[in-house]
Amino acid sequence: MNKSNKLVIINRAIPGGGKTSLTKQIEELAKSLGRSISVHSTDEYFIQIDEEGIRRYVFDKKKLNEYHQNNQEAFKQALENRIDIVVCDNTNFESWQSKPYTDMAREFGYKILLIDFKNRCLRNPQWIMDGILSNASRSHEVLQSIMTMIFIWRGFQLSHRIMRNKIES
Repeated sequence: MNKSNKLVIINRAIPGGGKTSLTKQIEELAKSLGRSISVHSTDEYFIQIDEEGIRRYVFDKKKLNEYHQNNQEAFKQALENRIDIVVCDNTNFESWQSKPYTDMAREFGYKILLIDFKNRCLRNPQWIMDGILSNASRSHEVLQSIMTMIFIWRGFQLSHRIMRNKIES
């Protein structure tokens, strides 16, 4: 069994559902813990800088497939470079959308953490915690920190004792 301490995070939510905000906080946390992190979002390929230097999102349906392919290639490059935490920050609302990313994560021996922002997890934070723990390393310091931050960020209090017991069991 692979004992990798590398982690792929797949965000799943509708546009505007909080994926990017949470990802920015995960980036800060990873960097503060001395971990390398790489974030990949197809939306970034639609960003253009105007004459005033302002970033603008300009969607072009004709470019969508090309940009998804570019994003997947950049994601794979991060895995090949053995980045500690690699994030797919697309909507990934349907499982087929995240499949190329999860397949690559498995190919390179990364653990996979799916963060699902559907209303179900907002009503029942224990449900998302159980899902995370069932797919996660049992002693991974960064993962524990990320999990704690997710629950604090979403407005839920999660005691260290409960989390420690879940991880150690």
